[in-house]
Amino acid sequence: MVALPVMILLGTVVYLYLNKGNAAALSGNNAVTHDVAFCAVEKPEQWLPGIRSLSLAIKPPLYISTDERRWNKFNLSVDAGTQLAWHIFTRQPVKGVALVFDDGSNVKLNGSPDGKYWNGGKTINSPVTYRVRVGRQLSAAYAIKVIRDMPPVIHLKNVAIIRNRKKSDSLSIKINGVAADDYGLTNARVVLLTLNNVKDSPVSGDSSVAPDKSLGRGVTRHSLQRVVMLPANAVQPDSKLSFYLLARDTYGHYSRSATYTIHP
Repeated sequence: MVALPVMILLGTVVYLYLNKGNAAALSGNNAVTHDVAFCAVEKPEQWLPGIRSLSLAIKPPLYISTDERRWNKFNLSVDAGTQLAWHIFTRQPVKGVALVFDDGSNVKLNGSPDGKYWNGGKTINSPVTYRVRVGRQLSAAYAIKVIRDMPPVIHLKNVAIIRNRKKSDSLSIKINGVAADDYGLTNARVVLLTLNNVKDSPVSGDSSVAPDKSLGRGVTRHSLQRVVMLPANAVQPDSKLSFYLLARDTYGHYSRSATYTIHP
C-alpha cells in the first residue's frame, strides 16, 4: 500500500526534472521563440437577409478574351468594357430587385414567375459603386473597380553595324528591339525614315503608321528586327539613318519610341 504513493512521488520528481530544461529554455535570455504566421481573414460581404445566392457572369471585352467567367460576390474588379450579368436568387418571393448605381443609373432585374430568381446586366467602363434593392430594402454599398488597359511597352535593345568584307565592304545595319503588352500585340515593326546623304539610297520614306507585322491573338511579347543592307561606296561621311519602333495592342493602343539616328 505504501509503494503506490512512493511511485507517484518518484514519477512527479522525474517529470519535473525532465521538463526543467524545457522550462529554462522558455525563460530568460535563452528563450526559444517560434514565428507564427497570421493570415488575414477576409470579411464576408454584407448581404440583405433576403438574398440567398449570387452568380455574377463576367464577359471581358473581345480584345482580352472571349471566355466568360463566374463570380459569387457583389464587389469585384474588371477590365474596362466588361459586360456583367447579375443572377440573384432570393429566399422568398419578392416583387422586385434592382441595382442602384451612384452615377444615377438603375438596372431593374427581370424576375422569374415565382419571384425568387432575378437577372439583368450592365457594361462597365468606369469605376462605380452600387447597392442592391430587394423589395423596399437597400443593401450596403458595393464597389466595382476598373482596370485600365495600358499601351504596349517597347524597348530598343541594340544596333549593330557590320562591314562585310566578302561583298565589297558592304554595310549591314541590324536593328533589334522588343515589344510587350499585358493582353496581346496585334502589330509591331521597326519604321525606317529616309536615309540622308546616301547615294542611290535603297530605303525610301517609310513613315506609315500601319505596321507591316501582323501577330496572332495571345502574343504578348515580340522581337522587333530589321536589317538594312548598304553598299559601302554609297555611304558618305555625313550619312545618317533614322528610325523608330512602333507597336499596337489588341485594344488598339499604339506605342511609338523616340526617333533614333545612327551614322553608318
